[in-house]
Amino acid sequence: DEELVCLFYEVINRKDKSFFLFGKGGTGKTHIFMELFNKLIKCERLGIVPFYIPLNSVQPDKYSNCIIGELTERLKNPSTMANLTENEVISLLQSENVNILLLADGLNEVTNKDKRVKIARALSDIVVSETYRNTRVMLSSRENHSFWFQGLGLTSYTQLEIQKLSWETIDNYLEKAGCVARYNDVPATTKKLLKTAMGLSMYSELVGNDKGKINTFQTLGGLLKAYMCLLLNSQNTTIPYEEFLYSVAEKMIDNKNSFTIYKSSLTQLWNGDIDSILDQLSSVLCLQGINSEGIDEYTFLHQNFRDMLISKRLAERILNLSLNGNVNGINQIIKNGYITTNRELMNLTADYLQGKNSEIQNIIRMMPKDNSRSYQLSVLINLYARINQNSIANLDLSGHDLSNIRLSGYKLFDNECHVKLNGCTLDIDTFSMPGLTQASSTITKYKIGDELFLIAFSITSYLKYNASKNKVQVNKNLKSFGRINCCCNVTKDKHIDIILGTDKGFIHKFDTCSDSICYNITNTSASSDEKAIDSIAFWNSKIFFTKKEKQEEGLSVEYKVFSFDLSKPSEIEVIHEYKSY
Repeated sequence: DEELVCLFYEVINRKDKSFFLFGKGGTGKTHIFMELFNKLIKCERLGIVPFYIPLNSVQPDKYSNCIIGELTERLKNPSTMANLTENEVISLLQSENVNILLLADGLNEVTNKDKRVKIARALSDIVVSETYRNTRVMLSSRENHSFWFQGLGLTSYTQLEIQKLSWETIDNYLEKAGCVARYNDVPATTKKLLKTAMGLSMYSELVGNDKGKINTFQTLGGLLKAYMCLLLNSQNTTIPYEEFLYSVAEKMIDNKNSFTIYKSSLTQLWNGDIDSILDQLSSVLCLQGINSEGIDEYTFLHQNFRDMLISKRLAERILNLSLNGNVNGINQIIKNGYITTNRELMNLTADYLQGKNSEIQNIIRMMPKDNSRSYQLSVLINLYARINQNSIANLDLSGHDLSNIRLSGYKLFDNECHVKLNGCTLDIDTFSMPGLTQASSTITKYKIGDELFLIAFSITSYLKYNASKNKVQVNKNLKSFGRINCCCNVTKDKHIDIILGTDKGFIHKFDTCSDSICYNITNTSASSDEKAIDSIAFWNSKIFFTKKEKQEEGLSVEYKVFSFDLSKPSEIEVIHEYKSY
């Protein structure tokens, strides 16, 4: 409710023609859109006319502007009593007497890349064009696509991110819903599920007033499966027609560029009356539309149900590679497409692979050592990291060609061991983010003479890689002032220091010649605010860094920018304050 009020305020009071609303799956984006739609319909005095457009139903090739085309198709529906032509819809959007708000929902659910680009271009054309002066667009997606629209000429917009629910909000909802559970009653794994609106509502409905179910749901996959059983009126933990649904998911894995399936394919998967089964599964599987060739395309009604089924079947197929001792078919299982590039799908797959470190290691060991399967190897490394809290310290990659693999962003070592890279073929970008001359995270690179070094920092350890000599050095037992969040290089008289910012608010200096660290160079008190340093940079003999000062319940985060001269590190000043929405 608080987020809806904030969003309503933004729409009414801000002059931007476009809004980007993004948040993880289940955070309630569609719900917020529908509530905003209803609120604007009821508040006629505001003079804002909303139109809701689910983007996965847009037909990209029927009209010159597919968004205007979709709106035309919807207004042709007899139930709207409008029956406007395309030209009449264009005239409506161009009218100076009507304020239009297009609620374009779910860009992430448009899985066809060409279709997604056409939708983005159509939305941008409406916003950028002067002829649609009083028409505004609000777009929702799981991902932040603002960089796409910047490339299409849309540079002025309001960015809104849905934050995780607070424990107070969670408890208030549980109480109002008549659920016996409270936030502090559930284990840590369940608390994560309650941070999104979808997870909270599903959990509340499944638990109800049964105290015995409070600790039952501890993974997203388990929660989704139980809720699917509830929707399909199953009296046990088995999904009705479960194998059929998993077969549908498997077809989607094989079709790397789409999450849809033809009705003819569904008929092949079911030996019987397919229409009867589709009717029984209508709360899970639905008709998405008819493609340009006149073929019915079906998809899962809720993206999270789809993700659960696909992830579980993908995890099973990966584990079978280890079980069968044969990886020849790995390129048919792990493909460069919408599944393996979907962050939340990969998180769910990792959930189903919990405790399977040795199986993933076994698959990696059996894979070709050249770079012919680099993509498949990168996906396996990514899944391993997701299983182990982003750490690949116990992974053995010895002998593999990693020249096309990026390991930046992973934890490469812990207190006991570090990732094994014996005999690996490495590239200068294996540990460094491509195209960056300075660090953007806790990994950076520098040169001493003709030798190129890459270095990664942790809490009490760092790993230094000599790319010129292909040697790895790990130093441990450093003082702990918190995790290193960010770093930047400082070059003076051909001498390079690395300035480090921590999540406890401390700043250190690493001497690349002596491999020593000068701790807390700003003399920050241990009893200071301990706000994390989010970013740090060097310019014109000064260090600049940002801290997140305050995060309000809702959509805004307050930041402060500080600076100090390297010759006077204790004299820190605030130079800028800003809000991020």
